[in-house]
Amino acid sequence: NQDLQLAYDQIKANESQLKLNAENLARTNSELVKSQQELKDSNLMKDKFFSIIVHDLKSPLNSLKALTNLLYRFTDKITKEEIQQTAEDLNSSIDNLFEFINNLLTWAKVQMQEVGFQSKYFDLKELVERQLQLFKVYAQSKNITLKYVASKNLTVYADPNYTDMVIRNLVSNAMKFTPNGGEVKVTAKSKNGYVEISVSDTGVGIDPQTLKTIFRWDNKHITTGTLGEKGTGLGLMLSKDFVEKSGGTISVISELNKGSIFTFTLPTEKSN
Repeated sequence: NQDLQLAYDQIKANESQLKLNAENLARTNSELVKSQQELKDSNLMKDKFFSIIVHDLKSPLNSLKALTNLLYRFTDKITKEEIQQTAEDLNSSIDNLFEFINNLLTWAKVQMQEVGFQSKYFDLKELVERQLQLFKVYAQSKNITLKYVASKNLTVYADPNYTDMVIRNLVSNAMKFTPNGGEVKVTAKSKNGYVEISVSDTGVGIDPQTLKTIFRWDNKHITTGTLGEKGTGLGLMLSKDFVEKSGGTISVISELNKGSIFTFTLPTEKSN
């Protein structure tokens, strides 16, 4: 009986070990699948990233080259009004190039962990109004009403530099895709321990298919503004990344030819 008990105990021990080995194998396999997916996502992100770089650097540089060549070769043959229009086009191209480079540098620094989040309490109204002031001339050129609406001063706990970038990107996109005479509005309100910020426009809207992947790196859609302004979605992907790292969420609703509303949240208190 003692030998049988020992044999039985050995069998049970072997079964337990086999079960443990199977669980470890399943866990290892799951981690391997996860790692493979992360590598796939990383490569997809890199492909998208480099395609953005090629497009967004090549296009404005080609435009700048063409415009400066025009001024160089035909200065004595074009009118003052044509020179002024060319200068405005040059300025617009340079602004778009700077916007892209700023986004690119910000993304690169975060990926290389050279810049960390430095969250603190700050007044949202001051930040938003400062950003809207930067778009004042652009809004006037397209006869767009640009305003900020909030019931009261609202304090959030986030990184002000990254929040600045999110507001800038969302307002910039709204301005690009809103035709002359339209409206771009930033609203803010308290909601369940967060501040909910919305950037709405009366622009061209976004088709349902594009909406499904608008915040994703595999979004291949290249958009064009009402005055031919180019966009690749890098700013939206950056915005999603920063909002989520701040503890918030970002979403969008849109209807073709009626406009879009991008909404994101930021916490009002430091998380424990």
